[in-house]
Parts: sequence; structure tokens; C-alpha cells
Amino acid sequence: MILQKNSIPKAILFDMDGVLIESQDAWWRAINVALSCSDHPTITKKDFIDHLWGNDFKKSISYLGITANVFLDCKEWTQTYLEHILLKEDARETLSNLHETYQLAVITNTQRFITEQVLDQFHLTSFFDEIVCADDVKKGKPYPDIIYRACKLLDIPVNEAVVIGDTKSDFLASKQAGCSIIGMNFEHNHNPFIHHLSEIPQILNQIGT
Repeated sequence: MILQKNSIPKAILFDMDGVLIESQDAWWRAINVALSCSDHPTITKKDFIDHLWGNDFKKSISYLGITANVFLDCKEWTQTYLEHILLKEDARETLSNLHETYQLAVITNTQRFITEQVLDQFHLTSFFDEIVCADDVKKGKPYPDIIYRACKLLDIPVNEAVVIGDTKSDFLASKQAGCSIIGMNFEHNHNPFIHHLSEIPQILNQIGT
């Protein structure tokens, strides 16, 4: 859904990987560590981007032809991921400014035990009113469940939320839910898009006038 003039949102829902943190390379490395632990073939960076990036955990392990035990039985992959993620340079300042005006939530296809470690690692947890993860819903993005749950917890109608996302899964989930979306380094169907988180207030100010 394209942002409408004079439609001022009450909440901003942030995807985590690729929006708040740089983690594409970290996920690729971590998945290959887990696969290696169980003597499964590793995947190329291209295969990872084409088939796994932006998908939820269940869909990812289905594509890889493995079970969740591959990750549960390997402890090293989590540390690999955490060691290679980077915080977006303007994330903390932007979140601090936005939290003065809007309710903020994380909506991520990453599982909760990792999400909480990431947010704590970069001291972001206090900025968010709610955190909704893949294991909090039956179906992750591109299904809209995670958006519905976040809006219910925030006690707002779905059409009063704006999603910040960087993948097709984010756009599909937003469209199905009926809320607006701003793309992060990702343009889709004439929706507004940004290259830096610090651009968010400017776009929100434009639609509210």
C-alpha cells in the first residue's frame, strides 16, 4: 500500500536484518557453519540471496532439505552470525528520535533467541515497544501474521502502521495486511524507499502535510 497524504501513522514496524543491521553476509556464513557441522553441503552466496534471504526459518530449512536439528545441534553458527553483523550507522540516533513521536516495533523472520541477542548487543532494545519474531506466529513473512500480531500488541489498527522493510517478503506481508511500507534500498510498485534510516522522518513529515 502506498503512503497516503494526511494519513499520519501511529507506529513504525521495523524488519531487523537488512534494515537495522547489515547481516546478509553474516547469515550466509552462519548457515554454512551449521550445514558443515552436520556434514551437509554448503551453499553459495548467490543461492543464499536468491532462495533464502528474507524467508522465514521454516521455509529456509525446507529449501535446504534439512531439519531444525541441524541448527539446534550446532552451537557455533549463532556465534558466527553475531560476530559478523554490523549496526546501520544511523540506527540508534534515528530510533531515539522516532521513539519520541511513534510507537516502534521489530517484526522479524529471525527467531526470538537471536533477535534479543542482536538488539541487546547493539543497545537497541529500549527503543522498541514490542518485538515480534518468527517463532511468535504460525507463518512468517511474506504472510501478514507478524504485522497483525504487532499491531494487536500495540493496540492500533493495521492501517495506522508503517513497515520499514528491505525484501519482497516485507512488501507482500504489508500488502496483505493492508498497511503502508517504506522500502530500505528496495523499490517496489512505486512505494517510497530510502537508503538511510535517517530519511524516515522526512518521508513521514511529507505525508502528514
